[in-house]
Amino acid sequence: MNVHRIHRVAKLTGLSRDVIRVWERRFGLLKPTRGANRYRNYSDEDVALLRYLKEQLDAGASIGDLARVGREELMNRVRAATPRATIVDNTFNRLLRELLSALEPLDRVTFETAQLQSCRLKRHSMGSYCRSRCRLGSCGTMVMSTLPSNIT
Repeated sequence: MNVHRIHRVAKLTGLSRDVIRVWERRFGLLKPTRGANRYRNYSDEDVALLRYLKEQLDAGASIGDLARVGREELMNRVRAATPRATIVDNTFNRLLRELLSALEPLDRVTFETAQLQSCRLKRHSMGSYCRSRCRLGSCGTMVMSTLPSNIT
């Protein structure tokens, strides 16, 4: 189980540190421990609860109504909502892997070759001669390159 200080919790949840402290004091939903340095230490469970509360508030619920339900019931709701997030995460990761494997053949040489061919077509259409060892520079001008001799 990870322990997070309040500034990290604020970043993870999108809530301000002041809001987190007020909710802790006013509603008693959070019970952070205190380190030797007296800083608040929040658990992963606290972070998950705060994320859930923020989602509910964004959807139109009131913090007072949510707090009346109690921490235990809210944590049950958080646990019930978690598998959906896991499914979305797994789908995202699968799609990302598919995308990366599709892009793998498009390596640097393929990209530079495409740039060179584009440059040649551009110069040819303008009636200019393009040297075989040039490529299109970032500013759109021709620059010398050290491409392999088989790419001409």
